[in-house]
Amino acid sequence: MVDRTGGIRSSGADSGFCYAPRLSPDGRRVAVLKSTDFNFTNRDVWVLDLVQGTQTRLTFDTSAGWPLWSPDGRRIVFSRFPDGSASFRGQLFQLPADGSGAPEPLTADSGQWIPTDFEPGGKAIHFSGRPSRGKKSEIRRLMMEGGARPQPVLATAFDNGPVSLSPDGRWIAYEGNESGRSEVYVRPYPGAGGRWQVSLEGGTEPIWSRAGREIFYRHGDDMMSATVGTQPGFEVLSRTRLFSGQFVPRNLRAQNYSVAADGKTFLMVQPMTGPGQALVVTLGWSQR
Repeated sequence: MVDRTGGIRSSGADSGFCYAPRLSPDGRRVAVLKSTDFNFTNRDVWVLDLVQGTQTRLTFDTSAGWPLWSPDGRRIVFSRFPDGSASFRGQLFQLPADGSGAPEPLTADSGQWIPTDFEPGGKAIHFSGRPSRGKKSEIRRLMMEGGARPQPVLATAFDNGPVSLSPDGRWIAYEGNESGRSEVYVRPYPGAGGRWQVSLEGGTEPIWSRAGREIFYRHGDDMMSATVGTQPGFEVLSRTRLFSGQFVPRNLRAQNYSVAADGKTFLMVQPMTGPGQALVVTLGWSQR
């Protein structure tokens, strides 16, 4: 856990090969991709309980990862790549967060799909990725009930995604490379409209704060915060570098960090000395 000044609070650490940590909505648990090898060829979704100090393995097919909590904390959506993450046979699945049920498929169309955010209320999920080799990354939306097919949200001649929705559901922040490098943009949602560039000189992995007044993103080793206004229209009010550190960057255009509900604590993956990584956690931090 890293605070807004870069201070790391650690009374314990889970070591291993970790990626894409996600704090649960109540901040008590972490869903994370864990692997037994450096190349992440053998990986599954685990849940770490920050209060109890327990670890629970949720998937057992060694091809799952990129977990995402539902807003009520009862379900976890994840990607499954049976032929490896470089293939285009990835699909989305969901299962109960307590492991009480088997994974259920959400998508039938294969691709390099990674879930990145739920809509407020949890009725629909947004995910991004490339549908096939040679295609650009795009953003899609899927209703969680009723067997609906995914609908396109943003597909252009450039790579787009991952995506994060504002708490009121009126705006999407996403990563795009239309300028020749990755930058963070915001568009109105749903429907047509203009776009606003949030980052300057590069930006990746946007996450909208729970309060709706900040968009966090990464610029190299820097964690950035853009203070924004959304009423009546969107505007960037300021940009601030919060902290800098040697934390593991993103891969496959997915966020590789998470933010607590109060916007004051960041969950990062930190390299260790040697061929390893650590998911830095603080047991009992939520009661401080």
